[in-house]
Formats: sequence, structure tokens, C-alpha cells
Amino acid sequence: MRKAQIGPTRLHRSLWPGLPAGEDPFRQLVDSVQDYAVYLLDVRGIIRSWNAGAERIKGYKAAQIIGQPVTVLYNSEEVERGVVRQLLMQAAEQGRAASEGWRMRSDGTRMWADTVVTALHDHDGELYAYAVITRDLSEKLRQDEELRRTQVRSRRYFTAAISDALTGAYNRRYLMNHLRGVLDRGEHPVSSLLLFDADHFKEVNDQHGHDAGDIVLRRMADLARQVSRDSDMLFRLGGDEFLLFLPGVNAAGARVIAERLRQAVAASTTPNGRKVTVSVGVAQHAPGESVDDWIRKADMALYDAKQAGRNRIA
Repeated sequence: MRKAQIGPTRLHRSLWPGLPAGEDPFRQLVDSVQDYAVYLLDVRGIIRSWNAGAERIKGYKAAQIIGQPVTVLYNSEEVERGVVRQLLMQAAEQGRAASEGWRMRSDGTRMWADTVVTALHDHDGELYAYAVITRDLSEKLRQDEELRRTQVRSRRYFTAAISDALTGAYNRRYLMNHLRGVLDRGEHPVSSLLLFDADHFKEVNDQHGHDAGDIVLRRMADLARQVSRDSDMLFRLGGDEFLLFLPGVNAAGARVIAERLRQAVAASTTPNGRKVTVSVGVAQHAPGESVDDWIRKADMALYDAKQAGRNRIA
């Protein structure tokens, strides 16, 4: 036997004695909502009610839309893919379903919206309707996209400010700021630098032109990244001079990486088949040593490698 139900009018009059006959305050509340489309579907997905928010957001008058299938609010591609049918089936099986995507307005324009569908059952547990609430997220989507573009531009500007355009290595100004910050924070008790440049690089430019020289520089930078770790950082100090920062690596470990780099460069060739080699200076940071002194120590080691005959490590 079906349970007796208190009619809405009797309930409302008991709460609001002055309520005119036939008036439903809950219905008035739903109709007054402007920021959300709130409407009911029957079990076949036919629209049976339409609030003021739905009219404002979707553009349809109640007289235009009531009696129409809810699929008119979706684009044809989603309808063909069965998105609407799946949404109602999920709500019927689980009690509630939500989705986010493009929805259609009455004028044919689309909006980005999220939709929540709730299955309504009677006292016997029989499904008799779906309650749908839709929110227009188009402005939020626009703001999110603008924020994303702003973030991309900011990252691009920041990268350009700290990087060398030719090789993609970090630039000298960022080197000094970064290393000083590392030392001030005491992040790596043991760290080393590799300072290296191409042997006889001026001859490459003089004999083959600056374009060939640029290719050599890019190749050196690529090889340095290949032989080092993801946590290591490559900087271009200027000309053909590069510095590789090796956090957490002592002098012995740095020499291993330096030898890999020396061999990799020696095995490569210029566009005209000319061999290029590098000389490398290794310097482990000493406690209390300033960034300037640390780099100067690496520079002295590089000078020693040059004086010893080039294509070697010191």
C-alpha cells in the first residue's frame, strides 16, 4: 500500500498561515533563482518545468522549451555520442550524476557549463523525474584561460630574462643570483663547478663563419646537458665559455662528469667536419668561500688545462 503523502498546500499553509491557496513558496524560491538553470525532466528526458535562471542562462522562454527533449540543450556531437542518455542513466542508477562541457543556448551559441542531475523517486522507490541544475561557467572558463595565458607569458618572459637565447643555457646574471642563494641557504654542503670552453674557437669563426660557431656552441651545450644530471644547471658566461653547476658532487665526481663531457665533445664534429675539443676546469666549493672566489678558482683550473695543452681537465 502506498504511503499517504501530505499535499504541499496543506504543508505550506501550516507553515505560512497567510499563504494564498495554490501558492508554493518552494516553487517561488526556485523561480527566483537567477544564477542557476533549475528544471525538471520526466523519465523520458522531456523538459517539464523551467525557472527564471534557466530562461536567463539558456535563452528559452518556458513556453518555448517545456515539452521539448533535453537534448536540444546539447550540441549534436554529444547527443550522437549518447552523453545525455548516459548522464540520465547514471543518475537513475546512482541517484546523482554530474558533467561539465559545452551546452547550447537558444540563439545557437554555446556556453561552458556544469550540470548536476538528481533522480527523484516516489515513496515506492519508483523513478518519476529528474531534477537538473546547470551553472554557466563561460566567464570562469574565460578567466581561467586568460590566467593561463598570463602565466605562460610570465614564464616566457622570466625564461628569456634568465636564459641565453642561442644555447638555452642560463645566463651569467642568473648564475650569480642562483649560486649566492644556494650558498646563503646552505642547501648543498658539497658542490662543484665545471668551467669549460672550446679550444681554438676563434679559428672556427674565422674559417667557417659565425653561423658555424653558433652550431658549435649549441652542440657543446647539448652535450653538457646529456652528460650531466637533471639537477645540474648549465650556464653560458659569454662567448664560448660555459659553467656547469653540480650540486652535491665533490671534486672527484665532478672530474668524472668533466671527462664524459671532454670525450663527448671530442667525438663530435663541426658542420665542415672540423674536430673541436674542450678544456675543463674543476672546482669544489670550500667552506666559507664566496661565489666570486669559487668561480675564480674554476677559472684558474681552466687556465691550467689550457696551459697543459688543451683538450684536458684540471
